Amino acid sequence: IATELARERISRYTCDGRRDRSVLRAEFPHVDFSEIPTEEDALWLMKEDLPDDLSATGCFERAAELMRWLHAREERHIAVVSHWVFLSHLLRLFPKLTKEHTKPFANAELRYFTLVSVPGADPGPTRLSTTMSGPSHFSSI
Repeated sequence: IATELARERISRYTCDGRRDRSVLRAEFPHVDFSEIPTEEDALWLMKEDLPDDLSATGCFERAAELMRWLHAREERHIAVVSHWVFLSHLLRLFPKLTKEHTKPFANAELRYFTLVSVPGADPGPTRLSTTMSGPSHFSSI
């Protein structure tokens, strides 16, 4: 399932934009694009670069919304595929993670985490724990 919630931080760089939904559907017919509400990239004009690119308030807000969306899903095993700046924002929502787990991602790096709800806390994921001691990498084919 494609969602705008997991897209890269939206900054001044052309590569932060997305192609039209119909183009993506044609290129990736196996992906469900029903969560992408607009044909064109409606978010492109809403830059997330304040106070700076690596600590963008809007990107943190979108990352928190993604966590709530993931927690509400029925699936128990979900792969989140995104870009390193967005993933950096997402992981910094959980300040108890170690620096090893929040360091910048390598290209095509895979890390495993588990969302945990704490009884009596606000609804949604309130903790993120690691299920592996270190990152893995996909190799090129």
